[in-house]
Amino acid sequence: MRLVLVLMFFFSTAVFAQTDKTVIHSEILNDDINLQIHLPDTYAHSNDFNYPVLIVLDGST
Repeated sequence: MRLVLVLMFFFSTAVFAQTDKTVIHSEILNDDINLQIHLPDTYAHSNDFNYPVLIVLDGST
């Protein structure tokens, strides 16, 4: 039951997120790095909100 609730939470937040894709070139790696930034809908409403940060390295899209 807990697994179902956790999965529902993650899938519901991903649906309502704003996504921005950016490419940064690394001279050290001599390669392009693709970034995907997901922001909640309430991100632009106020500067008073604090949001946790989750960084996934080598995550698949």
